[in-house]
Amino acid sequence: MRKLSKKAGIQFGPNGIDTAVAQQVEADLLTPEIVGAAVTAHTLTVELDDGRVLSTPLTWYPRLMHATEPERQNFEVVGAYIRWPDLDEDIGVRGLLLGRRSGEKSESLRAWLTARSHQHQAPSGLRSSAH
Repeated sequence: MRKLSKKAGIQFGPNGIDTAVAQQVEADLLTPEIVGAAVTAHTLTVELDDGRVLSTPLTWYPRLMHATEPERQNFEVVGAYIRWPDLDEDIGVRGLLLGRRSGEKSESLRAWLTARSHQHQAPSGLRSSAH
C-alpha cells in the first residue's frame, strides 16, 4: 500500500497515512476507465480500458428505461463514469463492476417521472376567435 500511495503523490506524515484514505486512493487508481459505451432499448454495454466488456440490463436503471431513444443516446463518457445530462443520470464503473443497480428511491423516481410528464406535454395553442 505504501508504494502505490507514494506513486499517487500522497505524503506520509509522522504517523503514516490513514488506511481508509490509502485504500480509497488505491481503488481510484485501479478503477478502469470507460473507452466505449452503447445503449439499446434493453441493455447498457461498456468497454473498459483493461479489455473487459460489461453488459447490464436497463431495468437496473429506471431513468434509462423511461428515456426516449434520443435521450438514451445523449451521453458522455468521462473517465470512469457515463453521464446522461438530459436524464440527470450518472453511472460509474465501480457500480457496474460490483453489480449495483440504481439506488434511486421510488419516491424520487415518481417525482422525476411526474415532472417529466409535465415537460413533455404539448403546450396548448392559442385559439383565435372567429369574427
